[in-house]
Amino acid sequence: MDEAVAALQSKTDKIYSDILSPLGLAYQVEINTPRHSDAGKPTVLFLGNHSSGKSTFINFLLGQEVQKTGIAPTDDGFTILTYAEVTEESTGPAAALRPEVTFAGLDRFGPAFLSRLKLKFLNAELLKEMTLVDSPGMIDAATTAQERGYDFMSTVRIFGESADLVLFMMDPEKPGTTGETIAAFTQGLSGLENKTLILMNKADTFSNIRDFARDYGALCWNLSRVIHTKDMPEIYTTYIPLAHSAEGVKGSLPLDAFDEARDEVVHHIKHALQRRVDNVISTLSETALRLDMHVRVAWELKRSLLTAKSTSMVITFAIFALTAGLGVLTRRHEDTMVPLSIIGVGVLITILWWMLSRQYLRRRGKALVRDLDAAFERIFERDFTLGKRDDLQTRWSAIRGHLAQVLDTLGMDSIPGKAPKWNSRYRKLQKLIQRDIAALRPS
Repeated sequence: MDEAVAALQSKTDKIYSDILSPLGLAYQVEINTPRHSDAGKPTVLFLGNHSSGKSTFINFLLGQEVQKTGIAPTDDGFTILTYAEVTEESTGPAAALRPEVTFAGLDRFGPAFLSRLKLKFLNAELLKEMTLVDSPGMIDAATTAQERGYDFMSTVRIFGESADLVLFMMDPEKPGTTGETIAAFTQGLSGLENKTLILMNKADTFSNIRDFARDYGALCWNLSRVIHTKDMPEIYTTYIPLAHSAEGVKGSLPLDAFDEARDEVVHHIKHALQRRVDNVISTLSETALRLDMHVRVAWELKRSLLTAKSTSMVITFAIFALTAGLGVLTRRHEDTMVPLSIIGVGVLITILWWMLSRQYLRRRGKALVRDLDAAFERIFERDFTLGKRDDLQTRWSAIRGHLAQVLDTLGMDSIPGKAPKWNSRYRKLQKLIQRDIAALRPS
């Protein structure tokens, strides 16, 4: 299995470097080869609001108290937990330089991030099979560079891309309402939905079914604003046995179903390596499909503008040709100034039309950028007539903002002037989407 995964990652890395990244560069889309954790050891990332139970769940999995727990925030940095026979802890920049840390690029987040980074070596059976990453609890502010001192969402992105499984834990008292939680789904975990499990923890604290239904409904409502899919992803309602006994918190709901949900989550964690093949292929497929959509919509805009430019040039040439022809036809006029006057008027009209057409083309270009949705709908009109396509809408929501920003900043000139069908890399992209990705899965 390990050799097959490593071979698959090598193949997909080559696809990114040879096809996706160069084509993306031509269309102003930054596509980086995904970060992979050690092919032989999967990584599980824990995210969520503070007091959602991340550290408690980790302690439960490892069977020992290794992470501080509490209602108030207990840690403001990331903690990487890995195996060693002798317990040891490394903190700060030294931790990022340890060979056991396989997450590339952490040093770019600066001293504020590195000073809070911890690497814990623990003699725990589960850590022989995987690495766990605990994260600081998410807070209300959506932009937290000043509060935390580093780019929190970018760090979530790095750890999320490297992880084989992401557990996003929710506190019933704050069901998906904090600013960082919303930003995590729309930014940090965008495109990583295939590897993310959502948990509503502390199910044993509910005193009655009405409270449970209210908080569960609130969580679904809040997530529906940031997860734009036809159906909501499964939400695992869980609890950690005895986690709240010290606090004297005790609910009255039957817990059997919650035990089953927790056992299912634990099963996903222990089989994280088997998910890696699906993650690698799903990420590649989604990246290719988003790039294809970006190229097609961008070219539709370019084509519309080129058509308008061609029409303007034809009219300009026709005006000049008409006046020049009239001048030639009147060259034998008794007054030699007549043909010259006609030609002069024609030149003036041509120049005036050329100036007006340039203004029109600028307005036309801006109008096209403002109405990106119309171009998207024209391209995928046939797909939508065959039925509701939430996958296309979700993909469009993910790329629309970047495409608009590129066009606003760089203009239509940033789009290649050659149709994608004449681009060899775009033809390879089509072949990749239609056939090659499906053939990547190890037999």
